[in-house]
Amino acid sequence: MRKLKNTFLFSVMIIAILLCCSTKVQAAQEGDYTYTITDGEAKITGYTGVGGDVTLPSALGGAPVTSIGESAFGGFRVLTTISIPQGVKSIGKGAFACCSELTNISIPEGVTSIGDSAFAYCGKLISIAIPQGVTSIGYETFYECSSLTSISILQGLTSIGVSAFYGCIGLTNIIIPEGVTSINDWAFYGCKGLTSISLSQGVTSIGEGAFSGCVGLTSISIPEGVKSIDDFAFHDCAGLTSIRFNSTTTEIFDAAETIPTATKIIGYDPSTARTYATKYGRTFELKDTTTGVYLNAKTISSCEIVLTWTAVSGATSYNVYRSSAIDGPYYKIGNVLIPYFTDNSVSSSTTYYYKISAMYDVGEGELSDALSVTTLSPPVEKLCETHVELGTSPDSNNEAGLFIGLDNLHDSTGTSLTDIDITGYSIEIDFDPAKLGNFGVTNMVHIPNFSISLEVVGQKATINFTGNLTGEFNRLLFIPLRLSGSADEVTTLTIRFLSIEANSLEIPDPITLSFQRGKILNDGTANITINDAVAGLQYLAGINDDTQINVVNMASILPENKPNVKDVIALMQNLVGLRDDSFQLVSQ
Repeated sequence: MRKLKNTFLFSVMIIAILLCCSTKVQAAQEGDYTYTITDGEAKITGYTGVGGDVTLPSALGGAPVTSIGESAFGGFRVLTTISIPQGVKSIGKGAFACCSELTNISIPEGVTSIGDSAFAYCGKLISIAIPQGVTSIGYETFYECSSLTSISILQGLTSIGVSAFYGCIGLTNIIIPEGVTSINDWAFYGCKGLTSISLSQGVTSIGEGAFSGCVGLTSISIPEGVKSIDDFAFHDCAGLTSIRFNSTTTEIFDAAETIPTATKIIGYDPSTARTYATKYGRTFELKDTTTGVYLNAKTISSCEIVLTWTAVSGATSYNVYRSSAIDGPYYKIGNVLIPYFTDNSVSSSTTYYYKISAMYDVGEGELSDALSVTTLSPPVEKLCETHVELGTSPDSNNEAGLFIGLDNLHDSTGTSLTDIDITGYSIEIDFDPAKLGNFGVTNMVHIPNFSISLEVVGQKATINFTGNLTGEFNRLLFIPLRLSGSADEVTTLTIRFLSIEANSLEIPDPITLSFQRGKILNDGTANITINDAVAGLQYLAGINDDTQINVVNMASILPENKPNVKDVIALMQNLVGLRDDSFQLVSQ
């Protein structure tokens, strides 16, 4: 149901009068400030100084100042600038309302709450920066701040309250950050100088009269996630030539006043935008021919950025453009068929700017707005040795075992590490369920804050690691394998090692293992010479050629006395349960 504008404005006037004429409860005083102390924290409740440029104290009565109370400076007309100290967490309702000469205020990081009407009627306030910790801009927070030309809103904000920027005629542009989900009633009513509004993808609702009277606004694009637009949302926006809808289902309030008569509606057909345009005689244009796309990005690592955007109906492909500066020039770096692109040609700790366009049978559509993305700084690489052992049992048991371990932990400087967070490290194994049946995994170590989990989907098993690895374990987990099928049937496993860059753990190359019941055909390791695999083995066994043996951890099974080649082979056969005729030497 519609609200009555006259009743609304009258209520606002009454509230403003009460704010500007409010009286203050007397409390303890120190210097120019009255205050109260609760639970060891001081709240400023009033000011008795001469005004001008004022820096608020960080402590009063021996207690840290953590809040500015309701109407504490309300109606004090000779304040020109205010500096709020670190440590303040909240600014109360009407705290600086009606400070008509206030031109600048510095709000520190750490402030999480700004009360209703906190800066209402501060007619000379020029700019404001909302700290990251603030989650909502409340009711009439900047009501009638007519000189406000610049506002910076950081990530963290979720809601813009009723009449929050009502009558801020000096505002020319505003960017609604990611995270904001609602723009409430009359939030930007009468912002006549506003020419540009960028709404984030997270916005889901635009309230009654939210942009009513923004006569300087010429165009606006409604994100795909917006579910509803209320009555009078763009009423009296005389300069609004076009409004673009990126969803087919956005609910537009069913009244002629919602969107101006002269505004062209751009959208899909069929869609709610099309229905509204037809019912109220608005010009309608198919979005497919002149579409911009909504671009999002995620920094994966120091050398990779992933871009995603909303799919565009009718698009045959998408062009990706990049620049090192927001104003360009932009160079085409790719063309893709789906709304997803990975940019691997980036450097660490560098900011890039991207734009996307949709391609149609008739040509290229509009470029999207620019999106900036900064890559991560490269972490110090953590290195380790990965061990994979495969053993098989005689035919009668039809069993095999796979051991995987990590040891020799150190960083890229050579420093040994005894504690590594390996959360995000995982192992993928491709296998044939028809040959191996159920797939399981056993944690062979028991250390605090470390666990592994198994997820099996179809022919892929994923082992995920969580927590910290302390120490070195060349047998970290065990995977029992029960074979089926005929004796000569070959079973193959492919093992891949994955890691997120945050733990910067070294990733070995994929390994492929092939075996039959009771017989290893390929244990997956590279063909490592005896000389390379076991230091001093040539000396111990008197081997001077390049004979190669595909077995892991040979050093752990050598006898202390001086063996010959046959002794070494026999020991290795015994270790993995191989028959004499199932072990092979491979010559280079």
